[in-house]
Amino acid sequence: MTRKGRLPRYQLERVMARKAAILAAALGLSACGVNADDAIYPLYVALTPIGAPAIVSVQAVEIQAIGQPLQYGFDLQYYLTNQESGFVGYNLYINNTATSAQAILGGVSGQPYLPSGVRPSFNHADQPPDTTNRITQRLNYFKAPPSPEYFATCERYYFRMSAYTREGLESIAGAEISACAAANVALCPSGTPCNP
Repeated sequence: MTRKGRLPRYQLERVMARKAAILAAALGLSACGVNADDAIYPLYVALTPIGAPAIVSVQAVEIQAIGQPLQYGFDLQYYLTNQESGFVGYNLYINNTATSAQAILGGVSGQPYLPSGVRPSFNHADQPPDTTNRITQRLNYFKAPPSPEYFATCERYYFRMSAYTREGLESIAGAEISACAAANVALCPSGTPCNP
């Protein structure tokens, strides 16, 4: 001990190093045995930005099933642009109202459209980026099975996509694009979202 009860610098450094080691061990053991519903991934992955994809176009298409009334679906087109490590595909979000500025700043909201029942909406695992060939996805339902809900004729729908990684991380959504569920919006009744 030096005067006034202080430890010499070299002893103080050893005490601090010992305390840091004990704290690190305690923090490490506190997570042992914890079962998480979310994927566990290294911290550096969470710090890597994921590029937001862009929808190129959305076109209404007629879907005629035998014995069923005429329904509308959409052909959604985009390019496969993401190159991030662990990228597995894109999640699609469909709404019948425009996304508010607050929701855009807060990130993706709502549940993704899952035609296969699992994320991502469109799987592109192990596919190289391709900016020359458009990918087209046919959307027959507003809400995907097992409880499908068709698109309502003469309603406007809003589409956004986000990139999804195998670690469970999701990019911010790309720009929102809207389209009407009608072959000719001029034939929609006046006062509908497609013919205001």
